[in-house]
Amino acid sequence: MNSIPFLFLGLLAASILVAKKQPDIVVIMADDAGYSDFGCYGGEIETPVLDKLAYNGLRFSQFYNTGRCCPSRAALLTGVYQHQAGMGHMSRDRGIPSYSGTILPDVPTLAERLRKGGYRTMMTGKWHLGTEPKQSPIARGFDRFYGTRNFIDSYFTVLRNCQVYLDDKEVLPATESPVNHLHPDREWYTTDVFTDYALHFMDESFEKHPDKPLFLYVAHNAPHFPLHAREEDTKKYRG
Repeated sequence: MNSIPFLFLGLLAASILVAKKQPDIVVIMADDAGYSDFGCYGGEIETPVLDKLAYNGLRFSQFYNTGRCCPSRAALLTGVYQHQAGMGHMSRDRGIPSYSGTILPDVPTLAERLRKGGYRTMMTGKWHLGTEPKQSPIARGFDRFYGTRNFIDSYFTVLRNCQVYLDDKEVLPATESPVNHLHPDREWYTTDVFTDYALHFMDESFEKHPDKPLFLYVAHNAPHFPLHAREEDTKKYRG
């Protein structure tokens, strides 16, 4: 006699769990950052926002990554060893699967998995996991992308082979005077521009896709060489 009400309550609880929005996810990659570069680990560089995140979150004190740029990015985005992902070294195809110079087609990315799970997926910054259209962030699971498919050799200009894309459209070829299209009045500084577009993509997602959780991957080039910084940021550390 009581089985139907209990069954109904069980189905209701299950539907509530399914309907609950999944958490938003933001992953920030600092390229070539050392263990002791941040204030929360004893570094001399002022990093107050990161320190606050660390003190109110979780810090790893027995973990270190020795992989270079491309292999680290591949492992982060796939969850498998670099050679399994196809990125045993840098982004050049050496003729064998483990050194293909890009993430292998049969290795799913985090963005591809999360998009299947209902997430809105976005990326800004440095991809460096293949420059061909079929290897681009858009082709590998991201709904939005702003940044370079390749590497970065200047924080103040856009050099050859470092052109900037919005989704799959090239919006900034090599130029000595790049423009931040979100804030044309501001000086171009790569780290700030990638952050501006990350915030823009988040606002866009909240406005146009409020029912979807978001996954945002902010892949900075900093502090990777060429170690360019604004004058006001460097002068306080001189002497």
